Amino acid sequence: DCMTCDKLGDCKLADYCYKYGIKESPFEGEKHAYAIDDSNPFIIRDLNKCILCGACVRACEELTGADNLSYLHRGWNRKATTAGDVDYIDSDSCVFCGQCVAVCPTGALQEKTMVGHGRRWEIDRVKTTCPFCGTGCNFDLAVKDGRVIGVLSNPDSPVNQRRLCIKGRFGWD
Repeated sequence: DCMTCDKLGDCKLADYCYKYGIKESPFEGEKHAYAIDDSNPFIIRDLNKCILCGACVRACEELTGADNLSYLHRGWNRKATTAGDVDYIDSDSCVFCGQCVAVCPTGALQEKTMVGHGRRWEIDRVKTTCPFCGTGCNFDLAVKDGRVIGVLSNPDSPVNQRRLCIKGRFGWD
């Protein structure tokens, strides 16, 4: 799936596979076939790409305090999902901040506006400051062919690290 994933170039799983010479999955047998959740106006969720690292669950709980994401089931059926295992749009506790997207190391959670615009190395990052409030959060605008296609967290920001609110992450257009 890596060759067709928009997150290639910014995916820790693909980086590790390349580093350690993994060319195909050593795991044989049954695979999950989850439906892609694109109900949210900002986020696409593809649980088929989820490696159950828990970064999204921790970010939602510890950084945002929304507690929208958690693990459901055990063993083979385990998945990181919304409360009640509903689509993102139907989740009562999601504040649409995108912290889960910012920390996802694979393409399981992606910014909807950035899908289909090219690989991450083809996208220019322009550092800027959020204009929506007086906090002065820093982030990078994702620019392709002279057009802003999204916002990427800037973990080096002294003000907000990688955290952004809904306005900063998705209110750019």
